[in-house]
Amino acid sequence: MTEILCVAPPFSYGRLGAIGPKCPNLGLGVIAAVIEKLGYDVKILDCFGLELTEAEVAKEIERHSPKLVLLGAVTANFKIATSILKKAKESNPSVINIIGGPHVTVNPDSAFKEEGIVDYVVINEAEETIVELLDCIYKKSAIPLSEIKGIMYLDSSKNKVRTAERPVVKNLDTLPMPAYHLFPMEKYHSNGWLNLGRKFTTMVTSRGCPFKCNFCQSSIQAKYWRQRSPDKVFEEIKLLYDKYGVRHIYFQDDEFAVNHKRVIELCDKIKEAKLDLAWECLARVNHMDDE
Repeated sequence: MTEILCVAPPFSYGRLGAIGPKCPNLGLGVIAAVIEKLGYDVKILDCFGLELTEAEVAKEIERHSPKLVLLGAVTANFKIATSILKKAKESNPSVINIIGGPHVTVNPDSAFKEEGIVDYVVINEAEETIVELLDCIYKKSAIPLSEIKGIMYLDSSKNKVRTAERPVVKNLDTLPMPAYHLFPMEKYHSNGWLNLGRKFTTMVTSRGCPFKCNFCQSSIQAKYWRQRSPDKVFEEIKLLYDKYGVRHIYFQDDEFAVNHKRVIELCDKIKEAKLDLAWECLARVNHMDDE
């Protein structure tokens, strides 16, 4: 029996499947690391990385027999995510289902469209919320559910209750590294045209974006841009390089090059350590310069 099972649902690029990247869900990875630090037995089921069908996911959940399922979903896999949670309830009616991620952050009501599947919705960043929510569920603290910021749930009368908004994590250096040891690290690769055949993973070194493009979910979720320090980022690079043999990293930040000084300092650290490392990032064209 697994105490807490974190699930990254299946995802498909459709006709672009052969060239689409395969990346770990690092948001779920950081949350798993937070939960592990609290002393819980936690596992990650990366259905996308393992290329599991919905039927195979159901078998894995039955095998783990979790007391609590924590799932993160985007809009593109929200339907299959709720189907997985429904199967978890059918397998064990007493299981506690928690869902978070971009889709329910924008539309938390959607999680309760079908009654009896989702117990709690976590809105926006989950690292601090999940600590208080687990303490409440497992009766480790006296904080009432209604005072936990950043969640939605059904009360005893089946009315939806949305609590006060939780502020974002201001100092990202206080968060643990993602629980890479719980991911199938050998399964990941970059986009087809950028795949160098090297051991690959992603990293996130900042959150949010100072540019508020109206088509981007970051403009809704992030209140302001926050960065991890070059030292913390390099510490994670060294872990991936030395322990997991990673030689290709995709910095998955919404805008990696906001702070040019930080990027150059990080590059200097990589060069000084003589790391045989390829890396890629996302950045705005009009935010780049020759240096």
